[in-house]
Amino acid sequence: MDGGKLVKLKAKLNEISSAIDDADARKADAKAGMIEASSRLEKAESEGNSIKRRIALLGKEVADVNGRNEALSAKIEEQMNSSTGIEGARRELEELEVEGDERTQMMEDELRHVRMMKEETVTMIRAAEQRAVVMKREVEKTKITRETLEKRAAVLEANIKQEKEEAVMWEETLIQIQRELEDMECK
Repeated sequence: MDGGKLVKLKAKLNEISSAIDDADARKADAKAGMIEASSRLEKAESEGNSIKRRIALLGKEVADVNGRNEALSAKIEEQMNSSTGIEGARRELEELEVEGDERTQMMEDELRHVRMMKEETVTMIRAAEQRAVVMKREVEKTKITRETLEKRAAVLEANIKQEKEEAVMWEETLIQIQRELEDMECK
């Protein structure tokens, strides 16, 4: 009967060892996932910063174009006030205005594209942060499971040790009884 307990205890100990190995593997996978998510987060943040700088540069460029446009408008006003060159100034202004409009439209299109890229980057950053939180939770669960399994293993090891000691004691008792039987048979 004690031998059956030992077999059961060994089987449970093997199960616990297997569960601990599984927990360690999950923990390693979670760490690798966190490292990957962290690197993706850093990459997305650097892309976001790059996009912010690009937006600032485009904004400055738009301001410069608007400033030149105002300066040209002032020149045209001067030309219009003078009696000569009004028509030439008007043509020049129209050409510059068309050029400025085209440039402004091009910059607005680029700005829309940059904003769209920024939104995608922010979405990627949020997703990476969520994955990092999930992985942290998984690591914590794995740690708790591992600690629980280690405690169970310690209890089982103590039980196995106690059972072995009892088995030795019973074996010694059995040997003593056999000797007594042999002594009785000899008499």
